Amino acid sequence: MPDRDAPDRLDTELRRVAHALVAEAPAAPESLPADAVVVRVHGPARRRHVLAVAVIAVVLSGLAGALLLATRRHTDDGDVKVGQYPSATGPQRLFLEGWPGEVLPDGSLVELPLGGLDRLGLSGPPQPLPGGRHVVLGVRDVTPDVRVDKDAGFEGDPAFYLVVVDADGKVELEGEVEVSDESVSLFAATPTEAILSRIPRGDVDRPLAPGRLVALDLETGRERLLAEPDIEASRADVLGNRLVVGEGLPGDLDPNDSCGLEVIDLANGDRTQHPSPAGCAEVLGVRAAPSGDTAAVIYAVNPVGETPEIRLAIVDLADSTIRSDELLGHNLICPPTECPGLRPVHYLGAAWDNDTTLRIALFDLPTNPVWDGVDPVTKDELLIETRTVG
Repeated sequence: MPDRDAPDRLDTELRRVAHALVAEAPAAPESLPADAVVVRVHGPARRRHVLAVAVIAVVLSGLAGALLLATRRHTDDGDVKVGQYPSATGPQRLFLEGWPGEVLPDGSLVELPLGGLDRLGLSGPPQPLPGGRHVVLGVRDVTPDVRVDKDAGFEGDPAFYLVVVDADGKVELEGEVEVSDESVSLFAATPTEAILSRIPRGDVDRPLAPGRLVALDLETGRERLLAEPDIEASRADVLGNRLVVGEGLPGDLDPNDSCGLEVIDLANGDRTQHPSPAGCAEVLGVRAAPSGDTAAVIYAVNPVGETPEIRLAIVDLADSTIRSDELLGHNLICPPTECPGLRPVHYLGAAWDNDTTLRIALFDLPTNPVWDGVDPVTKDELLIETRTVG
């Protein structure tokens, strides 16, 4: 009797193998010329992956019976399933907040292609994907010609798009993201999903709520709920099956000790609370170390009547303790002659080279006191500092 389910199983198997190949794609190259514009994957390596997919498709089509079962046995342990992702290897890519740039391991600074989105219309920084790719969320034009009627609710808002850009700067995937009456931001990404924050837009009759964290499938656009944080999420990072979330934004009722840190298991939704730094008023950045045992939390302290600070805390996720806490600089614009002893900087991003070495990107405000956080960053304005974590 013919097996009527064979075509469906074949299609499913092809998708599973393709997902596994994407997850195993080569990492971004470790260095590029200083004048490079995009991160590239070498052609032969990329062609090998495309050829592998084609060969598998032909073989499975011709031998959809016994070979399909053998392929399943071979790939079950290596498949990339929802919420089950391999941990990244090698140095993390250092993307900048605000201006979409990347600091390469050799110190050179390159601008990231945005796949047709407006640089000023990004919602959240670009997020890295395997094989030198990245994903961005935003609008194509920050000045749409659609007239917004305040009495018509949120109708007329510009459309948001989630775009995957390959290592050659070309659009690989693109899809519209529903925003309705929510603010949506890109927080992190796995090989198959984008992690988004959805915050209801408040008004007089409906105050702001902490919102939701969702995972959006990059291919289908379907979303699944990950968590509804008690405190509004500010930044996040993904490592393997775990989403490390820093919670705390300006405007909270308590200006101090208003932050949180938790780890969410992407496979089963389990949530583990960890200590946040004392005095934290806003989480500026979160990066999990490659081992997953520690996380770097960059945060702001805004004590009343004192100079606001930007600090770095290393949180031990294994025993849920704060391993270290140090000053990075002062979050203010002030000429050195008027603020002796202070270090005016703006946080731009961080990345681990390995489990013990962390790179931190800061904007040196004295070099450009009128920088608004939107204009392009030059190498002369960029400070790259290295911290060794014991």
